[in-house]
Amino acid sequence: MAIQSITAGPRQSNFEILRMIAMFLVLLVHANFLSIGAPSSQDICDNFIPSETRLLFQTVSLYGVNVFILISGWFSIKASIKGLSYLLFQVYYFGIIILGALTVMGLEQITIGRLYQIVLLHKSGWFVISYVILYLLAPVLNKFSEYASKKEFTAVLLSYFAMLVVYGYIDWSQEIGRGYSALSMVGIYLLGRYARKYIKFSHGFLLFVGCTLVNTLITTLVIIFDLPLIVNSYDNPFVILGALGLILYFSNIHIKTSKPINYIARSTFAVYLLHIYPEVLDWFCEICKQLFTESTGPMCLIKMGAFLLFVYAISIILDGPRRLIWKYGLKTLEKN
Repeated sequence: MAIQSITAGPRQSNFEILRMIAMFLVLLVHANFLSIGAPSSQDICDNFIPSETRLLFQTVSLYGVNVFILISGWFSIKASIKGLSYLLFQVYYFGIIILGALTVMGLEQITIGRLYQIVLLHKSGWFVISYVILYLLAPVLNKFSEYASKKEFTAVLLSYFAMLVVYGYIDWSQEIGRGYSALSMVGIYLLGRYARKYIKFSHGFLLFVGCTLVNTLITTLVIIFDLPLIVNSYDNPFVILGALGLILYFSNIHIKTSKPINYIARSTFAVYLLHIYPEVLDWFCEICKQLFTESTGPMCLIKMGAFLLFVYAISIILDGPRRLIWKYGLKTLEKN
């Protein structure tokens, strides 16, 4: 997502690469359990390796959303009318071109009701609304992060995550919604700020691998023994720590600034906006299910990976005109 464009600090290619990876993980999480469904206990017993591979991919792909919020916290959102307008303009741009394409195909109609849904973000998935709320709260969160002592910051963060884990993971609460909420994003955002200020840890990759293996094992046991535990949750502590491990690992990677990488990374939000539109998401899930049904083993992974990369590339290309419109439209407004 083009979150760095509305956050403080220069664009760093190591984090831009992580942003690109995180968006691919968002595609993957929708291509796996959302499209195909979770494997059953019988699937695990009969086809252990394929099932465990899917469970492993599901665990890793859940890191995607948290990584985006952690990056926002790491650099801090620089809230402004221009920044919020940039975000909403991209949302509206994709909503309108998708509605227009569906209308040309005879599958939709451009009506006041449909445009109303786009304007109020009803067609943009849960993330956009929650992130807009986080964006508006960012100045308050930044002030707290800046002026709170380490002891105060630690106490708030620990109590906040205790709430998120208990009511978003152990005992699911609608108010937190397993991490699908602005309330959950606040905690992840603060963790990103805290990590940059206070956490000096050079073994982020080991944390990522450890959390991935542990959560995959837990998921396997939950399915086999039908345990009453929610594992596919953004408030899962292993999902939070695994995403944090990626942030810490990439923060220690030094990469020379790359214009191609930074260019692609600025359009990654387009990947989410293109495939999350309800009618498009239905097609996306149906294609993923068909690819999974038609092939097995490495060939299935190759076909699925190629399809996801295709969706990724098309999204980046379609975002090009939007960036030009914004650039020259902004220049015109500034002149006037």
